[in-house]
Amino acid sequence: MMWEKSTEELAKELFRSKDVASYLKEEKKYLVGSMTLAEYIKSLLEEKKLDSVEVRKSSGIDKTYVYEIFTGKKKNVSRDKLLLLAFAMGLNLEETQRLLQIGGRCQLYSRDQRDAVIMFCIYHGNTVLQTEERLGEMGFDSLFEDERQK
Repeated sequence: MMWEKSTEELAKELFRSKDVASYLKEEKKYLVGSMTLAEYIKSLLEEKKLDSVEVRKSSGIDKTYVYEIFTGKKKNVSRDKLLLLAFAMGLNLEETQRLLQIGGRCQLYSRDQRDAVIMFCIYHGNTVLQTEERLGEMGFDSLFEDERQK
């Protein structure tokens, strides 16, 4: 996987490096900002051998909107839509956090109650529907909230 180096390992590489330019060049694939959201999603689809049409259907997001995300035409994707894509692709917590980070959104935060529920569900391999049920039972907003307002 493209993110196999930990932050600590990268810091050690940075401080061992003779100059920052060579570090940036050598470690580029591990650094934030080295890949677009569309590129990251494409790499996940390939790595996990997922069908983009099935992911789109599973996400529950409008077909045109998902196409724009996948092709890089849509730049400002909401956090909940990214989470819907994460569930549709069966991402683990680390991959989900990277998706949010690359998408320019706040990562899930265990001190936030709604985020804690979502993190718990991702960690335990729950589906988006199971997660929605749990969010609803606990009185939190749906991941589909902005889809319903269309």
